[in-house]
Amino acid sequence: MSLDKATELLRIGKFDDARQVLRELIASVDSTMTIDARLLLSKLCIFGGSHLFDEAQQCLSSIKKDVLSGASTQLSTALNLRALLERSRGERELARELLLKNPVLSVAEPSEPKSQCSHYLGLLANDLGDVSEAQQRLFDAYEMADEVSYVEGKAEICDSIAGVLLKLGKTKTALAFARKSLQAKEEMGDRYGTAITLGTIGRIHVTLANDHDAEEAFLADLEIARELDDRNGIAIMLNSLGDIARKKNELQKSLEYFDQSVDVNDSPLNRIHVNIGRTWTHLTLDELETASECWRAAQQMLESFDAFPELSTILRGLEGII
Repeated sequence: MSLDKATELLRIGKFDDARQVLRELIASVDSTMTIDARLLLSKLCIFGGSHLFDEAQQCLSSIKKDVLSGASTQLSTALNLRALLERSRGERELARELLLKNPVLSVAEPSEPKSQCSHYLGLLANDLGDVSEAQQRLFDAYEMADEVSYVEGKAEICDSIAGVLLKLGKTKTALAFARKSLQAKEEMGDRYGTAITLGTIGRIHVTLANDHDAEEAFLADLEIARELDDRNGIAIMLNSLGDIARKKNELQKSLEYFDQSVDVNDSPLNRIHVNIGRTWTHLTLDELETASECWRAAQQMLESFDAFPELSTILRGLEGII
């Protein structure tokens, strides 16, 4: 078994197989020789959803800092991934602190981990509502990735830039970045990345009120997510399709999508999104009492998270409508 084999499996969407290859590689080789394998396994576990978060943390914890030195690539990457894990858990402020302490930021020269660090800082700034900082961080990350020919990272950053531009109302430019990312990922054979980009393209079409094109993108994304057994991705797409069904006045179908989403991923964060979607659908059905119950459920769950300003804003708006 080898790291190259795991990477090959990853690109064709065999996440479970790739994780198993990495586990076997780590078990069969001296720990000081498996840092890259542990880093990749931790990233795959983070992307795999909340049921793999503990394994991701174990992988990162097992990478001893005394094996690494200074602002090494491996140390910087490990710190980036630890921040990504905390972001996935909803610990946004902690994730930001970890990234700002990453020694790679003090190095003048561009590098893959420095681009990655700037990318994740951009994502967190966007999470916390600072769109201006998010845009600057992401374009810095893009320029660094371009300068060091970090193709995979560049494609991921294009997705993030598209998301921020979409929030700023720059839909045409956002769509251009998303399509650029989609082309790169399809050429690399990156099925997981392709799914992410399809989701971004779908959201852009939602903003443009192109419901048909949005639904096509979300369905294509859902197909890949199911192929990869990406529970989080499946749930996100089911929620998106639930919103589209409501806009098309297919209200029972909308509620069915949300029910399927919870069956796939019953994490508190996904339940918040599901209950927001259900609230809108029940309001459309003039079922005020049920809509109020869904809103209260989402509000109570949100109280367990520290920093989700966008969700708080949505729930305040829904409260006013109710």
